[in-house]
Amino acid sequence: MNDLITGFFIITEQQINVGDYVRLTNLTLEGTVTAVGIRTVQLKSVDGTVHYIPNRNITTISNTSRANMQVVVDVRILPSEGLDEIRAIIEEVNEQIAQQHEEDIQTAPTVFGLVDLGNNNFAIRTTMYVTNGTQWKIKEEFLAASIDALTAKGYTIPNAPIVGI
Repeated sequence: MNDLITGFFIITEQQINVGDYVRLTNLTLEGTVTAVGIRTVQLKSVDGTVHYIPNRNITTISNTSRANMQVVVDVRILPSEGLDEIRAIIEEVNEQIAQQHEEDIQTAPTVFGLVDLGNNNFAIRTTMYVTNGTQWKIKEEFLAASIDALTAKGYTIPNAPIVGI
């Protein structure tokens, strides 16, 4: 009976729809919704696993398909090599890549500045909002282009492990 009641509210409140990418926090599952029923929800994980979840087990749904998504690009750097010059290169790269994705980038890339990643690792952080579904591709392009530009100009990209703070 709990499945039916919970399923009724999931459907009538349109908490999720087929095709949405969701996280079921309490179950530590995430993936694309493939079916929404009165008793169960079917979720396909990135690795291809299809999960059949009784609605009574769902307590928190984080639906990432309803709005633009934030992209955070951290380009690891050595601050001793010159923050102003590195920042200028990253800003130039950001402008170039942003022009290639005008239709998907909702807010212009903004260089936040230097961030501490822990374990004596630092990065220049860029943030922006993009159309849902494009965030991973755009993040990878900004990161790769920044690293390529920095290494082409002789800057070091650190590879020391990052340890949680």
